Amino acid sequence: MIIEHNGKRIAFGMHWKSRLSQGDVHGDARAAKSKYFWYTDKAVYFGTLPEGEAKKQQKSPIYAGAVALLHRYPDVPNFVVVLSVPKGNVDYPEGGYIVCGIHQSRPRSGYDRIVKTEVEVSDLLKEFKGVCGSLGFALHGDVKITGIIAASMDDVHKGADQTALMSKTKSALVNPMAFGAGSGILIAALAVGYNEYSKYKRVEAQKIALAAQKNSQQLYDEELVARRMDGAMLAKSVAMVLTPLREMTYSLGGWPLSKATCNLPAQKEMSCAFDYVRPEGSKATYETFVAAAKQQFDSVEFANGTIKAAKSFKTVPFAELGKAIDAAKTQREEVIEFGSALQRLERFGKQKRDEFQPFAVPAGANPGELTSPPITAASWEFATPFRNMKELAAFPGYATIAQVEVTYTDKPAYELDSSLAMVKVTGKIFSKPN
Repeated sequence: MIIEHNGKRIAFGMHWKSRLSQGDVHGDARAAKSKYFWYTDKAVYFGTLPEGEAKKQQKSPIYAGAVALLHRYPDVPNFVVVLSVPKGNVDYPEGGYIVCGIHQSRPRSGYDRIVKTEVEVSDLLKEFKGVCGSLGFALHGDVKITGIIAASMDDVHKGADQTALMSKTKSALVNPMAFGAGSGILIAALAVGYNEYSKYKRVEAQKIALAAQKNSQQLYDEELVARRMDGAMLAKSVAMVLTPLREMTYSLGGWPLSKATCNLPAQKEMSCAFDYVRPEGSKATYETFVAAAKQQFDSVEFANGTIKAAKSFKTVPFAELGKAIDAAKTQREEVIEFGSALQRLERFGKQKRDEFQPFAVPAGANPGELTSPPITAASWEFATPFRNMKELAAFPGYATIAQVEVTYTDKPAYELDSSLAMVKVTGKIFSKPN
């Protein structure tokens, strides 16, 4: 289902599959009869529109809803979002529910669904609980379920940045002008191509068979090796993240900057969303903003007195996640060291650290079957005035940043924990087995 929300077209009910090779993802999308797909470099999975949706005439751009939610909640490995289908949807005139489950920080196959009844929602949540096991999952949404954390399509919209964009599937058709040039050569080429394709399929079948024979420890070891290559922003490098934000113009064409949200995903490119809100009674217009902004943003959207602009920063220096993992210590040592670092900052703002959870355990691997203890990770956050961000330079090398959110106000404040620009940083710390 494609839902249009505040100018963005967002896809739910997608099919998600693992990729066991570096073959042409367009071919995978064509095999699924999907005109659009989501994939990015180094991802070990991809998503396609279901066949019925894929046959409809679609307009670009389209964002993958599951990926948008991953960006919205980057520090929660297991979660489900349940949202009511917006009123007036042609495919679901009587209403329904969007259910999107994320397991081990990736969309879970079979849990990106659109269902019609509350009973189906309940059944899916029970099934997902079995998938997550003792680790459980966080529940977000706009329906009435005990313990649910409030969320809406606005949250999906906020996470729908450039890295959630879906690509259009390329056609496999051969240029018809080539048929008259040499049919004999073409037939020979097709024969060779078919043999190569058959060989490729046999290799893929062998890989799948081997994967099925691997135990949980082997699956985990392979996943950890892959995840070590992911991009990571070290907390002590926070100045590199804040520099582009510090250089942003606070007001453009009479539109003051209200909030900036920057995600730092594994793809090693910082993606930021900027909200500019028109003051009441202002003479500012969309035209004055466009004239002042010129070409400094990748995209600009206009909606209900708010301008949402997006920009990616490729110059922000990422490290590899393996560097943070190698710097890790035992949980006890980190509770003392990192916990103390946060406690020292309490007078400047609010801090929080969650419990450690197994990190990078892939689908198909049972944490209870691991023969060696896994790497663990704990989420943390710190909210403080912009000026205090320099304190993070002293954080240990095993602390990373996943998101930076800056809110701006024109009301002066002089306390240690308040300012015209308030920053909330969220991230992870990594710990080695005891």
